[in-house]
Amino acid sequence: MYTITLSAADQDDRKYLQAILRSHHERTSLVRGPNAHALNFRVVDAHGQVAGGIIANTYWNWLVIDLLALEEPIRGQGIGKQLLFRVEDMARERGCGAAHTSTYGHQALGFYQKYDYHIVGQLDNYPHGSTLYWLRKDLTHVAVS
Repeated sequence: MYTITLSAADQDDRKYLQAILRSHHERTSLVRGPNAHALNFRVVDAHGQVAGGIIANTYWNWLVIDLLALEEPIRGQGIGKQLLFRVEDMARERGCGAAHTSTYGHQALGFYQKYDYHIVGQLDNYPHGSTLYWLRKDLTHVAVS
């Protein structure tokens, strides 16, 4: 007999559930490939304080960008572009042919589109009045921007 209990969903829970899914995938999927490998960079100011960065992974020959964020004072200086291009270059070195991420229309949609990311899906009114976009980029060509 099993019971269902409310959980805080801490990191141990996340790791355990991911292990269950990985095991199931390995038994049932036709897709074979390496496990995820982190690809993260920090932006650190002159005082050693973190001012932004990017959190990404590579797996199944894809670059998956989870987060890219910069403190307000350093936005618009090309640092986001440098972060994006650096992870894309390393993903290519790891054999990735494409990238994907998600963002809201009021956040970084224009930023990603400027660097050849294309909308492949959207969820309107999530939350009310906003749209969540899924984006994709072909990494077989190096951007020149």
